[in-house]
Amino acid sequence: MKNFLYIVFLCLALLATNCSKNKTTADSPTEAYQMLYRAVKAKDIEAIKNMCTQSTHKLAEFQAQLHKRPLEEVFKNGFTETTYASSMPKIRDERINGDFGAVEVWNEKRRIWEDLPFIREATVSFEFIGDDKAKILEVTKSIPEMEIKEENNKVSGTKKGVTLSEAEEIKAKLTEAGANAKIENVGWRLAVGDVFRGTYKSPGKSQSQLEREAANLAIEQQPVANIDTTNVNVNTNVPQPPKPSKTTKKEGK
Repeated sequence: MKNFLYIVFLCLALLATNCSKNKTTADSPTEAYQMLYRAVKAKDIEAIKNMCTQSTHKLAEFQAQLHKRPLEEVFKNGFTETTYASSMPKIRDERINGDFGAVEVWNEKRRIWEDLPFIREATVSFEFIGDDKAKILEVTKSIPEMEIKEENNKVSGTKKGVTLSEAEEIKAKLTEAGANAKIENVGWRLAVGDVFRGTYKSPGKSQSQLEREAANLAIEQQPVANIDTTNVNVNTNVPQPPKPSKTTKKEGK
């Protein structure tokens, strides 16, 4: 019986391992970093790209053009020095606020905790079939960067790189207009490009930042010794060194 249970447990463990390796989306910022690290070590550029937000893709394209480098070269280290580590680095202090998150990852090269930004991103797609396309076109054209395709009485479209909450709002608008809309590819992704773009919202101060602030506050609050010198006797009768004697000019010289 024990052997049977051991075999069952082993099979379940192997199944869980295989499932995690085949995953393409992450359920948390911590898992997103772990998947990004494994993709970097496997030199799987497509998997690295999949773990980065659309704004990070645009940042990579800009850097590739600016420095005249292949796009794959820009992506290869996953935008973080922590992936230089030979084994999975330490991860701590996961913070999530809505669709924005962050984790601290140990940067072995610089010997510091690196605070990495993540966003829970999704893709919205829709399809509308009908003679009255005016309403759905009005809705879709009001959504920035929505890719729209018209074909006879059919309208379809996709918008990538939106937060999950934004995706749900867009889906509600499309559904109200009569379209068949769905949300796909939901997962946490590295949001370096969003930080540069100014669309990333911090989920809160990192542990390292709080520790630095606490250390600085402790220094500021450290009492300064107040020395009372009113009753200190100062000896003014200290012998002074002799002054050099004045030389007088001899007459005739």
